[in-house]
Amino acid sequence: MGFWKRKSKEKTKEQKNGTVSIAEELTTADYTVLKKEFIEESCDQVVESTLQAQELKAEFQAVTSYISDIQKIEGMDREDRELVNDLARKILTLSKDRERYKKGVRKIKDIQYQNLAKFEESIPSDLKKMSSWESYSSVIQNDLKYLESEKTALLHQKEDVEANQKTLSTIGITTSVLSVLLFMVFLWINIKTKANMQLPFMLTVAMDAAAAAYIFLRSKENKRETAEAEKKLNRAILLLNKVKIKYINNTNALDYCYAKYMVDSQEKLSFLWQQYKKEREDENQYKLSKDQMEYYSKELTSHLKEEMVSDSKIWAYQLEALLDKAEMDKVSEALFERRQKLKERIEQNNRLKEKCIEEIEKFTRENDENKVYVAELLKKKGIALDR
Repeated sequence: MGFWKRKSKEKTKEQKNGTVSIAEELTTADYTVLKKEFIEESCDQVVESTLQAQELKAEFQAVTSYISDIQKIEGMDREDRELVNDLARKILTLSKDRERYKKGVRKIKDIQYQNLAKFEESIPSDLKKMSSWESYSSVIQNDLKYLESEKTALLHQKEDVEANQKTLSTIGITTSVLSVLLFMVFLWINIKTKANMQLPFMLTVAMDAAAAAYIFLRSKENKRETAEAEKKLNRAILLLNKVKIKYINNTNALDYCYAKYMVDSQEKLSFLWQQYKKEREDENQYKLSKDQMEYYSKELTSHLKEEMVSDSKIWAYQLEALLDKAEMDKVSEALFERRQKLKERIEQNNRLKEKCIEEIEKFTRENDENKVYVAELLKKKGIALDR
């Protein structure tokens, strides 16, 4: 009915433009001109119907072929059908795995993944080094605490010895002053009373001698303790400096690795490394699954071809139908319904074409002039009427 639609559109356009009305056309138009226009549009419709018929027949044959393929598949031997189903299951499983991988969310950031990929070869050895360095760092910190406490204790010990030495000096001065005063007192008493002061003098001298001996021995002991404390203190300071250097070097090595791998501990890097390996394994499996899917799809296509299935490739996209009888029934039902609609369209198209041909032949039979006009028109349109 394309020519009627085109004609209607032209009429509507003319009405909108205000050029001519239907009433005017009915009263003024020449019947012969209108008839020729109608016949020309009928020829156009014949051409269009012929093209549509070719397309509809091709589609009808394709649908019929699909239905025939289903019947061939359902009529396969049990052993062959099991092989087809097994291939379909493998393809479907791989396809679902690939979909899950594409929809999956990485547990590590992309920048971390790329960074780990860059240092992939050195990570295992660096993990061991970092573990050793972190353990050593803990040991060094304990050593630093011990040496710092030892240094503090030695400083206190040295201060105590120095305080004792000052006390001895005070005792010496006090004893000397006291002895002088006692001698002066004893001398004054002797002069005034003529008393015998030999014993007090001797006792004072003995006291001075005892004090001097104590101060001497104690000073000697203090010097020994001071020398020993200084020796230990110097050794502690030396060890402390050496440990600090080791701590700085160890810390620098750890900080470098932390910055290199964008982590703050060996434990964090170990976690990221495990996640990276899993991601890499999934990625490799994803790439491998593509090759496997292609292989199984070729095997499926090849096996269906052996069963004389016309379009064997399409079944790689209808795997559920191969595995599920209900799905196959739905596909069959849809194809039968589609074929019926195509059949109805073909019949409708043929009726329209026949009607147009009848109108053309009727116009031809009216007079010889029409016969010549139609012959030229059919030649121009490339139409051959087999009647």
